[in-house]
Amino acid sequence: MSLRIAIVDDLRLVQLVGPGAAEVLQRAGLPCPDAEQQALATPSGFVARTGRAAFLLADDGGTVLPDDGPPWAFPAADHVLRVTGAGWPGLMAELCALDPALLAEGGWLMTRFARIAVWLFRAPPAPGAAPPDLLIGCDPSHGRYLTTTLETVAASCAESRDN
Repeated sequence: MSLRIAIVDDLRLVQLVGPGAAEVLQRAGLPCPDAEQQALATPSGFVARTGRAAFLLADDGGTVLPDDGPPWAFPAADHVLRVTGAGWPGLMAELCALDPALLAEGGWLMTRFARIAVWLFRAPPAPGAAPPDLLIGCDPSHGRYLTTTLETVAASCAESRDN
């Protein structure tokens, strides 16, 4: 399978912050990571614990959160890319000081990538599927830069392999 980079536009991102955020996730039937900087996969996305009482929910929009939630629950507008194919670990190693290929399936990491702050989530593969996808999210103001950088480095790596 060749390396593919695609903008993800079918994930709804919701930031839940404050006392009671974990309980709201649990009442919605979602898993709640025990440790900070940990994520758990759901059938339609993931839940990441980004702080002591802060979570990022990524799903297809079908999850209904209880109205009596934490003091702060708001949509997040992160720019999200999906990187697939056997070559993504090499591509990522060109741009990130940490090796994202060492991220376990279902792993979560907040780091700097191509000089900007990003989060990474290594989605668990579907049964019998190809290697797991890597989701990369960043502030939307850096979206075009991140997409262009990944596409440029991927094309350069492919060209080097072909020569």
